[in-house]
Amino acid sequence: MKRRYVTDIHPWFVKKLKAGSIVTGAWIISGGENRELVVKFDSKMSKIERSMATRLIEKRCAEAIIQENKKDMRNEIIDLLDGAEIREWRKDDEESIRNGIPHEIKKGAAGEW
Repeated sequence: MKRRYVTDIHPWFVKKLKAGSIVTGAWIISGGENRELVVKFDSKMSKIERSMATRLIEKRCAEAIIQENKKDMRNEIIDLLDGAEIREWRKDDEESIRNGIPHEIKKGAAGEW
């Protein structure tokens, strides 16, 4: 079984992307060369709403990466997001998130929420 590292970035989503009302969970799951941003939406959202929200999150993440790169500051979340595939949470992600190796983000300075 491959090692899977899990980073809970939901607090960052709520503060930086202002997505707290529709996003109930957000994790970066990485293992080997693969890195995914997995987003769990409010269960009341329709499939088309979730699809549109995923595209909006992709756009906002790209903008956040560009802004941090302009500042030339190190930010662990931005580093993890850069190059990650963004997708909606699936039922089988529950096990990966629960059993993954936690990766803690340092708060403060460049890595602040």
